[in-house]
Formats: sequence, C-alpha cells, structure tokens
Amino acid sequence: MVLGPGKIGKSELFSQGDKTLFIETEPGLGHLSVMKVPVRSWEDFREVCGELYKADAAGKFPYDTLVIDTLDKLLDRAFEEVIGLGKKKFSKIADSINTIGDIPNGAGWAWVNTLMSNALDKITEFPCAIVLITHLSTRRINDGNREYDKETVSLFKGMAESVIHWADHTLHFKAYMKGDRIRRVIRTKPTESMEAGSRGMIVPDGFELNGSSAESYSKLRSLFE
Repeated sequence: MVLGPGKIGKSELFSQGDKTLFIETEPGLGHLSVMKVPVRSWEDFREVCGELYKADAAGKFPYDTLVIDTLDKLLDRAFEEVIGLGKKKFSKIADSINTIGDIPNGAGWAWVNTLMSNALDKITEFPCAIVLITHLSTRRINDGNREYDKETVSLFKGMAESVIHWADHTLHFKAYMKGDRIRRVIRTKPTESMEAGSRGMIVPDGFELNGSSAESYSKLRSLFE
C-alpha cells in the first residue's frame, strides 16, 4: 500500500516498470507513459479481473506488477455496486436508498467491506506484485485517554483497518526541505502520528527517492529479489 500527499510521485515511481499494468480508477495518468485500463464501475473491475484470471489460467500472465490507482476510487465503485444491490434487496424502499447508510440495519457497510476484502484476497492470487495507491487523510484518534492526529489512508475506518492489515508493506511517501532542495523518502516505521510499516523491514525506513524515478524504482524493486 502506498500513501502520501498528492503530486509527490507515487504513480510516477511505479510507472517505471516495463511489465506494470495500472488499473486506472480515476483520470490522472495522462502525463505518464504506462499500460493502463480504465475502471469506472465495479463491473469494469470485475471484467478486468476476469481477463487477468484467464491469462493466468492459460499460463500467459503478462505482468509482474498490478497498480490500483487509486484504491479510494475503487471503494467508490464498490459503494455504487452495493447501493444497487440494496435497492434490489429492499425494493419496497428502493427510492429512499441513495447512500450506503440508507441500507437498513447497517448492512451496506458490511457488504462493502466484504466486497472489497474478497476482491483484495482474490487479486493476491495473481503471480505478481500488487500495489494499492491511496490518498492521504489526517484522522483524529481517541484512544480513551487522549486525542491526537494521525496521517493514514483516506478510507472509512472499517475498510482502512482491513486494508492496513492486508498489506505487507505500507509505504508512506514524505517530502522534506533540505537546504534549497526537496528530499523525498519512504517511511516504513510507524509512529503515533503516521501510518507506515514493512514486514521484516524489507523496505528500510527513510528509503531515499532522490535521483531519477527509474533509479529509485530499480532500487526499491531490488529489495524484493
């Protein structure tokens, strides 16, 4: 999972792979030369995954990395799918179901969590790396004793917890001023105020992203070899 402020170079870094497919859930990759397939509905996502399953079953899977850019918008597509299901299941009140919260008994939130969790579990069966790019959000945390702010994924609480648990690595992109230049790094050591992590610390905390994106990508990829 990759998170960080906008325009910091998350998509650009992963665009350096020559066998990378971007599942583009929102416009914004026009400035990058990448293989991409637009996904604007959950049905689109289902069809893309179906084609990838066929390729895998035939022993012809062509990619070493899949990038979902962004997970936030894929979640929006899941919301739309679940609202449609809610209207069908509760047809007598279909006209009043316009948001997830309108589905009776809180079922909408559970359905979305199940839909997304199952999808993430399924795509991990592909013989490639999976990258989820997410937006950054500052959430107010109350631990029962005090309140504090934490930079984390821009997803609703239940989904955020599921995705954080799912990811082997939570790469938090940061930018700092060092003299007269910007220093970009990947943080992987979690703190009270920052979501981050790397199982086995494969990606060291403070991994440098300076130099060209191609060089940074090559160094990052080599950590997993």
